[in-house]
Amino acid sequence: MSEMVVYALLYLSLFFEVFVLLVFLERRHEISLTKKKVALPKNQLPFATVMIPVFNEEKTVVKTISSLLNLAYPKDKLEILVIDDGSTDNTQRVLAQYKNHPQIRLLSKKNGGKFTALNYGLQYAKGDIIGCLDADSYVEQDALLHIAAGFEDKETMAVIPAIKIGNAETILQHTQAVEYTLSIFIRKVFSWLGSVFVTPGPFSFFRKEVYELVGPYRHAHNTEDLEICLRMQEKHLKIVNAHDAVVYTISPRTLKTLYKQRVRWIYGFLRNMKDYYRSFFFRSQHGNLGFFILPISTISIYSAIYFGISLVINTAIKVWTRVGEYVATGFYFNIPSFDFNWFYINTSTPVIIGFAMIALVFCMLLAGLTIAKEKFRISRGLLFYTFVYGFIATYWLLSASIKALLAKKPAWR
Repeated sequence: MSEMVVYALLYLSLFFEVFVLLVFLERRHEISLTKKKVALPKNQLPFATVMIPVFNEEKTVVKTISSLLNLAYPKDKLEILVIDDGSTDNTQRVLAQYKNHPQIRLLSKKNGGKFTALNYGLQYAKGDIIGCLDADSYVEQDALLHIAAGFEDKETMAVIPAIKIGNAETILQHTQAVEYTLSIFIRKVFSWLGSVFVTPGPFSFFRKEVYELVGPYRHAHNTEDLEICLRMQEKHLKIVNAHDAVVYTISPRTLKTLYKQRVRWIYGFLRNMKDYYRSFFFRSQHGNLGFFILPISTISIYSAIYFGISLVINTAIKVWTRVGEYVATGFYFNIPSFDFNWFYINTSTPVIIGFAMIALVFCMLLAGLTIAKEKFRISRGLLFYTFVYGFIATYWLLSASIKALLAKKPAWR
């Protein structure tokens, strides 16, 4: 039974990687190798509202606001709403410098969570398109122009950006930079498939009427950006990815903060899948999203847990066995031979599939770099992602799954 599970999960994972790469190869002509300049006439640009929900962000919010003020977008077509969600640090004092700025409106409310801050901001938003920017993120100058270009299609109801890691310093941040490059590839392919299921907090934009069609933000297990996207997909509203609209986010520096972030994300995903699986899973009206993307995304979490735990257990057994051999033989060590012989290569099907999957992940990474207009280089982040990150990820995947099963809410920070 165990062997059947292994083969099923391996083949499913391999199929997913091949599938998304084939979609990319089929549509790659739509990706310009150089960043296109957007030159929409000013009278065609929509009035945009950017909401910044803030809670104890005294160290990062100025950089976030400054990046918006430096946008290459008409000043008379951009308003910035900064919603302080009951900060207890010096955030309000820092924000006071913008009190009389013509583009910025400062709002304040009692603490109620990010989704309540966004809903409060919606009451004041005047934009034809309304977006959110997390207070630990900042944008490139032409980002909003690329977002606006995505709304040229009248059927498009939401546009999501490409997210990169800003100012990576620690090895964990460099590792996340590799992970985010893969996400750039995945989001683009999901956009082509009509299967976007997250409108991420950093700089996703919606037409104003979206909130009239699907309602305001909800708590949604602290993943309001995922849940509102699912409501949009329920109503078959078109969501696209503007890969040239680049936003940078400050990622967790330490393993502890990364663990908390990922547990919250995975917990939110699993709880929302529990809430919405009847609406989506294997429903023909939702096409690729319902029949393939959401089910396999859910299965992949448990698959990663299964393989991660199996690898740890098998490694521990081998180490324990070797220690027993050393004890029995008086700790006699043979000098290892480094002679290479093709005859001794493990050619079992799981091993071959495993190597194929690793090779395809690198192909996906190269595709992500192509979309992001970046060059491939062997970095410490890439090495850590390849050889170590999977073991660490098993920990928060397992923790989040247990919390989701028990409906035990994880800590925000």
